[in-house]
Amino acid sequence: MPWIGASFLTGHLMITQFARLSSEPPRSYMVHIALPQMILVSKLMAFCWNVHDGRIPDTTLSSFQKDRKITASIFPTPLEFLSYALFFPTMFYGPALDYSDYRSFINLSMFDTSSSRNTEKSSKKPYFEGKIPSCTWVAFHKIMAGLLWTFLFFKLAGLCPLDLLLSQQFNEYSFARRILLVHIFAFTLRINHYGVWALTEASCIISGIGYNGLEENSKSPRWDRMRNVNALSIELAQSPHAYIGNWNLNTCNWLKNYVYLRVTRKGQKPGFQASMITFFYSALWHGFAPGYYVTFVLTGILQKIAKGT
Repeated sequence: MPWIGASFLTGHLMITQFARLSSEPPRSYMVHIALPQMILVSKLMAFCWNVHDGRIPDTTLSSFQKDRKITASIFPTPLEFLSYALFFPTMFYGPALDYSDYRSFINLSMFDTSSSRNTEKSSKKPYFEGKIPSCTWVAFHKIMAGLLWTFLFFKLAGLCPLDLLLSQQFNEYSFARRILLVHIFAFTLRINHYGVWALTEASCIISGIGYNGLEENSKSPRWDRMRNVNALSIELAQSPHAYIGNWNLNTCNWLKNYVYLRVTRKGQKPGFQASMITFFYSALWHGFAPGYYVTFVLTGILQKIAKGT
C-alpha cells in the first residue's frame, strides 16, 4: 500500500513538474502549483507509511516508526485528514509534518508534559500545562529575521542578476571577479530561502505547532519543531554532509525516514545504493531541471568519498 501510494503521488507530481517545465518561460521565478504539491507529497507519502506501520507488529518497527504509526483507533476522519493535509502555515512552502505531530497539536497533548509525546519531563509542571504557551517574542524575532533576509535578498538581487552571469560581458571579467560574482549570486538565492523559511517558521510558532518540548536547563518552551534551516551552519559548513544536513531540515528527515530507510531491506544497514536512490528521488521530487540531478547525485558521491569507505 505505501509503495502504491508513493508511486501515485510521485507520478502525479511529475505530471505537474513536466507541465511547469513546458509552460513557464526560461528562468521564470513565478510561484507554481508544484511547490505546495511537493509539500503534499511529503505529507501524504509519510501518512501512507504511518498507516502501514500501524498494521504490522511493533517488533518490526523502530522507535521513530512506533511513535508515528497510525492505528485504527486514531485513524482520522475525512475532515481531520484534510485539515492535516492543507494545514495553512505549512501549505505553500513547508515544512511538512507527520500526522501524529499534527494530531497531538490539535488535541493539545503536545503541551502536556506528562504525555509520552513530550520528551522533556519535569516534576514541576510548567505554567502553560495543557495549553499553548506564549510565544510572542520568539515569533517576533523570527519575523524580524525573515524580513531582514528578504531585505538583503532584494538588495543583492540587483547587484548580480542571473542575466549578467549568462552574458558575454561576464566572460570578459577576470577569473577572480567571476568567482566572486558566482558566490554573490549563490548567496542571494540562499538568503531568499532563509527569509521565506523564517517567516514560515514564525507562522508555525504563532499557531503553536512549532512547540518542541522544554529546554533541558531552564524548562522554558522550545520552539524549533518546524525549523527548516540553520543559516550560520550552512554558510560555515566544512563538508557536503554538514551543508546538506543543515538545509531544508524537515525534508532531509522525511527523505531519511520515508525513502532512505524504506528502500533498505529489513535486517540490513543502509548503504551507498540506498543513499543514491534517496538523492535521485530528491532530485525527481524537485523537478526535471538538470541542475537538480547533477547537484544531488554528486552530493551522494562526495559524501561517500568523505566517509572514506
